[in-house]
Amino acid sequence: MKKIDINILRKRKEFVALLVRLPWLWDRLVAIVCVAALDAAMGTFLVVALAKLTHYQLNTNVVLWGIFSALWID
Repeated sequence: MKKIDINILRKRKEFVALLVRLPWLWDRLVAIVCVAALDAAMGTFLVVALAKLTHYQLNTNVVLWGIFSALWID
């Protein structure tokens, strides 16, 4: 009978445990990215809406400021 190496069994067990956790980690990563994208879109929308209400001339810096402020305030 062939001798079974215990280290190989341990590595397989760790690999299976990692594979079981991957879908959970992937779901969390997708959720975080979606929330960040939605947050950036809302920040941009608010800046554009305020600029339209006040007849402020929009430029790239204002829109970028809206995106980054929405991401960093949360």
